Amino acid sequence: MKNKLQQKLYQKSVITHDLQQAILLMQLSSDDLDEKIKTELTENPLLKLTVESKNNDTSINILSDRYAQSWHQTSKYTPSFQVDIEDVSQHNLHAYLMSQINFFTLTDLETAIAWYIIDSINDDGFFIGNFNEIKKSLNIKLKKQQFERVRKIIHELDPNGIGCQDLTEFLLYQLHKKQKITCSTVYNLAEKLIKNDLISLNLVQDHIMIKKYHTDKKTLYKAIALIKKLQMRPNPFSDSNSTHYIKPDVYMTKIDGQWHIKLNSNHLVLTLDKNNLQLLNHARAKKEVREYLKANLYSAKWLIKCLAHRDKVLLEVSQAIFTYQRDFLTKGNIAIKPLTQLQIAKMLNLHESSISRIIANKYIATPFGIFPFKHFFASHLKQVNNTHISNKIVSGLIKNMIAHESSEKKFSDQQLTDLLKKEYGIQIARRTVSKYRQSLGILSTKYRRKLNH
Repeated sequence: MKNKLQQKLYQKSVITHDLQQAILLMQLSSDDLDEKIKTELTENPLLKLTVESKNNDTSINILSDRYAQSWHQTSKYTPSFQVDIEDVSQHNLHAYLMSQINFFTLTDLETAIAWYIIDSINDDGFFIGNFNEIKKSLNIKLKKQQFERVRKIIHELDPNGIGCQDLTEFLLYQLHKKQKITCSTVYNLAEKLIKNDLISLNLVQDHIMIKKYHTDKKTLYKAIALIKKLQMRPNPFSDSNSTHYIKPDVYMTKIDGQWHIKLNSNHLVLTLDKNNLQLLNHARAKKEVREYLKANLYSAKWLIKCLAHRDKVLLEVSQAIFTYQRDFLTKGNIAIKPLTQLQIAKMLNLHESSISRIIANKYIATPFGIFPFKHFFASHLKQVNNTHISNKIVSGLIKNMIAHESSEKKFSDQQLTDLLKKEYGIQIARRTVSKYRQSLGILSTKYRRKLNH
């Protein structure tokens, strides 16, 4: 047997270190990115933080027609209808709440009131100020109803119920949110217990409560169980050093009636350190020092370039998404249309994997809350007229129908299936309806009936 030498030509894809770094930066979350920047600052003497805001060039108008033609070409679907991630503290809570106020259309006076209320919220999330203090502080004529209107708006921020004055108000706020899915008899009794007997709830014997409220033991126990499920303070993270708020990477802001996309301007921003850079051409500098600085200069420039590219792509992807999902900004989830990452990739002339990386671990702040980018990519279901509708819309319709069903008659999954076809022209299988109902955390017909008896 003879040994032979053979020569073969083949191609091998090699991902360079620079490319690996660029890919890594694309998929880092805001906090991971800041940690990466801090690491680079300690390792590369030619990098330093800049005091200039990167906010100047990181805002674009989503009303641009730039992508209109691209949507026509790439979309085969017919359109149908917790802020820093760091240990929770009072300061961070205030900043988080104030960042959300921007999404409400408030007058200058209402904004001033909102800031006062937020500044008077303690670690537990309760408002510890009062109406007379704000009148004196602002030195203006202020009606109590104006003050309360703004405070009610703050209740709807995240976390919900923030700014309630005491435990009773906070429990009632939570209870009212459950009114549509709670038996009216149990709900009414729970409301009375919170208002009148919250302190003595566990001290007074059952038969006294039954007699006082003209009820039975079963209803009393259900009402007490309902109350016990409620949170005891608006800020559930006040005693936890390990819980973190979500930091949005992108903000949707309305300026002069038009929606703009704005990158989070709180990230660390890098620039070259000119003082250390002078050493590179210093006549007395040793060769080893110059070689070291030369290598670091290349790395520094590449990192700054990659960060700028990351911001650019993130803005463009955000603009593309909300050019298509623009109705969400005024109507919420019910208006989300079917959308795939491949559609966005084709429109921006990028690979689908690039879209996947840039939206990974990223969040966007909208008028309806903070959502992961993946929230705006929805699969589709075919309607009887051959158009398509997103699964999020179908889930929303199912949730809405169940919320408005009568206490005597609960919809079965088959009845929900029939109603979707009859009322909305959406033809899907009963098992699909069942899957969506379960994903919403809604009990079956059998158990929903039991809750009302």
